Amino acid sequence: MAEVGVRDGRTTFWLLDHIPRLTIYAIDISIRGFYTREAAVRYGDRLRPIEAASSIAADRLSDHSLDLVFIDANHSYRHVREDIIKYSAKLRPGGLLAGHDIDYPGVNQAVRELIPRFDVGPNNVWVRKA
Repeated sequence: MAEVGVRDGRTTFWLLDHIPRLTIYAIDISIRGFYTREAAVRYGDRLRPIEAASSIAADRLSDHSLDLVFIDANHSYRHVREDIIKYSAKLRPGGLLAGHDIDYPGVNQAVRELIPRFDVGPNNVWVRKA
């Protein structure tokens, strides 16, 4: 999977701790907030940090290579729109596209424009319906 916007790694580490076979591309403009020597040792190659703007990081991932993308980086309309477009191409057929903070105006506008059918769950998480 790819987590686009990691900040301090709480979600990343929870997922890695609870899903033993999961590998996460942890994408953030700065990995200093989560990628420590301890994290590198604990998770090994299951945690693959990419320090870059989300749009640049997307270009480093192969198309149709991910089962899940979770978008939670820059919340402006322009950036969310670009992330949805770029990271949708990274999903395998049937892959899951989701994100956080649908209550932010830029996120809401981009999701509504680009994703005709989506659900909203707890904590303002949106997910595209198959």
